[in-house]
Amino acid sequence: YGTNFDGWVLSDDSGIVVPALKGEPGIFSARYAGENATDADNRKLLQSKIKELGKGPLNAYFVCSLCLKKPGSESTINFEAYWRGQVIGKDKGKEGFGYDSMFLPNDFNGTAAEMSSEQKNEQSHRGLALKKFKEFFRSYE
Repeated sequence: YGTNFDGWVLSDDSGIVVPALKGEPGIFSARYAGENATDADNRKLLQSKIKELGKGPLNAYFVCSLCLKKPGSESTINFEAYWRGQVIGKDKGKEGFGYDSMFLPNDFNGTAAEMSSEQKNEQSHRGLALKKFKEFFRSYE
Protein backbone atom coordinates (compact mmCIF):
# COMPACT_ATOMS: atom_id res chain seq x y z
CA TYR A 1 0.00 0.00 0.00
CA GLY A 2 1.87 2.97 -1.28
CA THR A 3 1.65 6.50 0.01
CA ASN A 4 1.57 8.09 -3.44
CA PHE A 5 -2.18 7.70 -4.01
CA ASP A 6 -3.85 11.10 -3.85
CA GLY A 7 -7.44 10.38 -4.85
CA TRP A 8 -10.66 10.24 -2.88
CA VAL A 9 -10.89 7.27 -0.50
CA LEU A 10 -14.14 6.12 1.12
CA SER A 11 -14.22 3.30 3.65
CA ASP A 12 -16.90 1.95 5.91
CA ASP A 13 -17.38 -0.37 8.84
CA SER A 14 -20.60 -1.55 10.36
CA GLY A 15 -21.63 -3.79 13.20
CA ILE A 16 -24.29 -4.63 15.73
CA VAL A 17 -23.88 -3.75 19.40
CA VAL A 18 -25.73 -5.40 22.28
CA PRO A 19 -25.09 -3.40 25.48
CA ALA A 20 -26.23 -6.27 27.75
CA LEU A 21 -23.40 -8.34 26.24
CA LYS A 22 -20.83 -5.64 27.00
CA GLY A 23 -21.04 -4.33 23.44
CA GLU A 24 -20.67 -7.66 21.65
CA PRO A 25 -20.38 -8.44 18.81
CA GLY A 26 -19.43 -4.82 17.96
CA ILE A 27 -16.43 -4.49 15.67
CA PHE A 28 -16.26 -8.29 15.47
CA SER A 29 -19.78 -8.63 13.99
CA ALA A 30 -18.65 -10.19 10.71
CA ARG A 31 -16.32 -12.67 12.44
CA TYR A 32 -18.09 -13.07 15.78
CA ALA A 33 -18.02 -16.87 15.61
CA GLY A 34 -14.53 -16.97 14.07
CA GLU A 35 -12.54 -15.80 11.06
CA ASN A 36 -14.35 -18.07 8.58
CA ALA A 37 -17.78 -17.89 10.20
CA THR A 38 -20.91 -17.61 8.11
CA ASP A 39 -23.77 -15.24 8.87
CA ALA A 40 -25.67 -18.23 10.27
CA ASP A 41 -22.72 -19.12 12.55
CA ASN A 42 -22.58 -15.55 13.87
CA ARG A 43 -26.33 -15.44 14.50
CA LYS A 44 -26.25 -18.81 16.25
CA LEU A 45 -23.53 -17.57 18.65
CA LEU A 46 -25.42 -14.36 19.39
CA GLN A 47 -28.65 -16.30 19.91
CA SER A 48 -26.92 -18.64 22.37
CA LYS A 49 -25.57 -15.68 24.34
CA ILE A 50 -29.04 -14.11 24.48
CA LYS A 51 -30.44 -17.39 25.80
CA GLU A 52 -27.64 -17.64 28.41
CA LEU A 53 -28.78 -14.31 29.84
CA GLY A 54 -32.28 -15.71 30.20
CA LYS A 55 -33.76 -12.49 28.89
CA GLY A 56 -34.98 -11.22 25.62
CA PRO A 57 -35.43 -9.31 23.51
CA LEU A 58 -32.35 -7.22 24.31
CA ASN A 59 -31.72 -3.60 23.36
CA ALA A 60 -29.31 -3.38 20.44
CA TYR A 61 -28.21 -1.06 17.68
CA PHE A 62 -26.37 -1.18 14.41
CA VAL A 63 -23.72 1.45 13.78
CA CYS A 64 -22.15 2.43 10.46
CA SER A 65 -19.12 4.66 10.14
CA LEU A 66 -18.12 6.00 6.72
CA CYS A 67 -14.74 7.72 6.51
CA LEU A 68 -13.77 9.94 3.61
CA LYS A 69 -10.26 11.13 2.79
CA LYS A 70 -10.05 14.04 0.40
CA PRO A 71 -7.16 14.36 -2.06
CA GLY A 72 -4.27 16.30 -0.56
CA SER A 73 -5.56 15.92 3.01
CA GLU A 74 -4.20 13.85 5.87
CA SER A 75 -7.44 14.06 7.86
CA THR A 76 -10.71 12.23 7.32
CA ILE A 77 -14.34 13.30 7.38
CA ASN A 78 -16.57 10.86 9.25
CA PHE A 79 -20.25 10.10 8.71
CA GLU A 80 -21.78 7.94 11.44
CA ALA A 81 -25.32 6.68 11.90
CA TYR A 82 -27.20 4.34 14.23
CA TRP A 83 -30.20 2.05 13.83
CA ARG A 84 -31.75 1.27 17.20
CA GLY A 85 -33.94 -1.63 18.20
CA GLN A 86 -33.73 -5.02 19.88
CA VAL A 87 -32.35 -8.48 19.12
CA ILE A 88 -34.30 -11.68 19.60
CA GLY A 89 -33.02 -15.21 20.18
CA LYS A 90 -34.35 -16.66 16.91
CA ASP A 91 -34.43 -15.98 13.18
CA LYS A 92 -37.53 -14.39 11.66
CA GLY A 93 -37.81 -13.28 8.03
CA LYS A 94 -36.01 -14.09 4.80
CA GLU A 95 -34.65 -10.79 3.43
CA GLY A 96 -31.36 -9.08 4.17
CA PHE A 97 -28.22 -10.66 5.56
CA GLY A 98 -26.10 -10.82 8.69
CA TYR A 99 -28.16 -10.19 11.81
CA ASP A 100 -31.23 -8.80 10.00
CA SER A 101 -33.41 -11.81 10.82
CA MET A 102 -32.99 -11.28 14.57
CA PHE A 103 -33.03 -7.46 14.70
CA LEU A 104 -36.30 -5.70 15.57
CA PRO A 105 -35.93 -2.05 14.52
CA ASN A 106 -37.73 0.56 16.61
CA ASP A 107 -40.85 1.82 14.82
CA PHE A 108 -41.27 -1.34 12.74
CA ASN A 109 -43.48 -4.33 13.48
CA GLY A 110 -41.08 -7.14 12.58
CA THR A 111 -37.42 -7.85 11.92
CA ALA A 112 -35.15 -6.11 9.45
CA ALA A 113 -35.36 -9.33 7.40
CA GLU A 114 -39.07 -8.65 6.95
CA MET A 115 -38.58 -5.12 5.57
CA SER A 116 -38.57 -4.19 1.92
CA SER A 117 -35.28 -2.97 0.49
CA GLU A 118 -36.76 0.52 0.26
CA GLN A 119 -37.79 0.54 3.94
CA LYS A 120 -34.41 -0.77 5.02
CA ASN A 121 -32.47 1.77 2.92
CA GLU A 122 -34.56 4.57 4.40
CA GLN A 123 -34.06 3.54 8.05
CA SER A 124 -30.86 1.53 8.37
CA HIS A 125 -27.53 2.66 9.77
CA ARG A 126 -25.90 2.31 6.35
CA GLY A 127 -28.68 4.17 4.58
CA LEU A 128 -28.52 7.04 7.07
CA ALA A 129 -24.70 7.27 6.98
CA LEU A 130 -24.76 7.24 3.18
CA LYS A 131 -27.40 9.98 3.21
CA LYS A 132 -25.07 12.15 5.35
CA PHE A 133 -22.21 11.42 2.94
CA LYS A 134 -24.33 12.34 -0.10
CA GLU A 135 -25.45 15.61 1.53
CA PHE A 136 -21.83 16.53 2.21
CA PHE A 137 -20.65 15.58 -1.26
CA ARG A 138 -23.44 17.54 -2.98
CA SER A 139 -22.30 20.68 -1.16
CA TYR A 140 -18.60 20.06 -1.79
CA GLU A 141 -16.96 22.41 -4.25
